[in-house]
Amino acid sequence: MGGVPTVHLVHFYSSPGGIEVLSSRLLTSFTGYLFRVFVVRPVTEGRINVYEGAVVPVSYGSCNNLRAMFRLWRYARRYRSEIFHLFNLGPFFLMTVRLAGAKRIIYSIHGTRYWKNSWQRAVRKPLWRWAIGKNVKITSNSEYSRRVFLEKVYHGAEIQVVYNPMSSGRFVPYQNSSRGIVTPPVSKETGMNEERGMMKEAGPMTERGRMKEPGVMKDTGMVKEPGVMKMPQMAKEPGIMKIVYAGRLDRGKNLEKWIDVAVDLHRGLKMTLFEIYGTGPMYESLAARIRSKGAEDYIAIKGYRSDIENVYREADLLLFLSEYESFGNVVVESILCGTPVIASDIPSMREIFRDYPLFLVSPEGDLSGQVAALMQDYDSLANAAISAGVNFRERFSEKGYIDTLDKIYLSFNG
Repeated sequence: MGGVPTVHLVHFYSSPGGIEVLSSRLLTSFTGYLFRVFVVRPVTEGRINVYEGAVVPVSYGSCNNLRAMFRLWRYARRYRSEIFHLFNLGPFFLMTVRLAGAKRIIYSIHGTRYWKNSWQRAVRKPLWRWAIGKNVKITSNSEYSRRVFLEKVYHGAEIQVVYNPMSSGRFVPYQNSSRGIVTPPVSKETGMNEERGMMKEAGPMTERGRMKEPGVMKDTGMVKEPGVMKMPQMAKEPGIMKIVYAGRLDRGKNLEKWIDVAVDLHRGLKMTLFEIYGTGPMYESLAARIRSKGAEDYIAIKGYRSDIENVYREADLLLFLSEYESFGNVVVESILCGTPVIASDIPSMREIFRDYPLFLVSPEGDLSGQVAALMQDYDSLANAAISAGVNFRERFSEKGYIDTLDKIYLSFNG
């Protein structure tokens, strides 16, 4: 076929999720292709649309599954000779595209849950085998999601692991010439760092901007007293440690427990501030839980931030206690920004942090105690984040992702 090949990206939602945000940002990074987007669910009023203002045509399906499948079938039928790249849509929508006559299909696995009960399993498992034909190339965003698909869905599938990409230009730390970490400029008028508000002349600092005080634990900047961990001067206010979550506000993210852990930590470490970034169906219930705990003064839900890299840079720790993930973009992004992570020891996190188990805590047992213990050696976390950042910048590179997809697209001779 002549001309520039067209790739149709097909998502279920256009609200901010890991792959939706990545795909919308990477459209201009590919050369030699035209892109179009089809989103199964239309934009809901008041919800953020990652493709708003996109430079590519975007079409939408319906809130009704049958109507959505018909619209996708009609769309795929019209463009059936072109490349379709589906992201985690499930067997029904994959089969819809195949029945429309599309013969150059990539299906990307970005999940590990395929049915909720035995009835769904009885229906969907054979449909998966029917939907995966010789014209469908399958990728997964981790070894873990690949393994789950092979074990639960179809052991005969050929799946190539393609890790989610992270922008090496966007996700970078503040810079410090001695360690390659970027630090914000100091204002001549105020004597404070303009972006983090750290005092210039407040006293000797650790490499993360934390003040040293007499009697602190070695290299941690924290003082341990009976029942209390004291934080020295740091961040935007003297002594404040900012701990954040970033991601969807949804079931499985363990955000109720996140709030409980935040409350427990604040009891022993008063100068802590907790911020939750993201949107999703649990917003109201999480806000109610914060109110019920009387924690409104130190736990806040901040909503979606398109400049999430600045959230990571301004934070001292990303706390990520999700119960299950196929990958985990936010933990990689935080590390690339130089901010340490404490995450649940689940398979996907174990894969990401295979060389850095320091960042992991067991989902079983006393989560609050485990997190508090790691925070007492904060500089070890910070130093590990620097080392991991170097590793992640190559392992999860945007260039590697683009080069791999380019080879897959070209394999269709398009």
